Amino acid sequence: MWLRNLLRQLSNQQRHLATVTKLAAHRLRHGDEPIYSSDWTTPHCENWLAALRGRENDPLQILEIGSFEGRSARFFLDTFPLSRITCVDIFTPKRNAAFDHNLKPHRHRMTKLAGRSAAILDELVAKDLRYDVIYIDGHHGRSPVFVDSALAWPLLNIGGILIWDDYLWRVDKPSHARPQHAIDVFCQTFASCLRELHRGWQVIVEKTADWPMPKNALVAIDRETEIQPPLVTAAIAA
Repeated sequence: MWLRNLLRQLSNQQRHLATVTKLAAHRLRHGDEPIYSSDWTTPHCENWLAALRGRENDPLQILEIGSFEGRSARFFLDTFPLSRITCVDIFTPKRNAAFDHNLKPHRHRMTKLAGRSAAILDELVAKDLRYDVIYIDGHHGRSPVFVDSALAWPLLNIGGILIWDDYLWRVDKPSHARPQHAIDVFCQTFASCLRELHRGWQVIVEKTADWPMPKNALVAIDRETEIQPPLVTAAIAA
């Protein structure tokens, strides 16, 4: 049984590698090689792949908040060939041109939403949309990061992956001017609804439930499940 599973995993990995190789060859033939001014993606790819292991051929719905030049979006689309991504950013003219060029080979699998993240996320919640992966990298301030997190949470499927960037960004700055405290408070508040997969420059969690159950509700459930000896005794006597 274990040998069959191992062979199946190797076969899936070979198919995945063949798909990625085909995409790379297509880019070289058609002049679609991306152009970036920086690389804030590559150091985290190993952690993303670990969090999404076994889902390489799933039709993942991905939401990215803060896309810059599209490097991380390009990685997701190159690596997960059946996935689709929705990218949220201000998209200034210069950044927009770079993003469009870099995502050109995957434009049919990408939706671009320009504007403030809070307003766009609120619209997505109103439409009752759901995603398998959400990547939050749009702000550095504590309050906007917490707002993005709170609005993104109902959009994430149970079993979905939430990634925060810049957890350790500028630890010399006051708490309100960096993301760390917002991420800590959110993870503490929803501790019963998530499973932490990684904590470093980024924080990665898996969603296990929609909403924390109030403590008084847990107490009520415990009381309902308790065996009550007097009732049992009375039933036997009758």
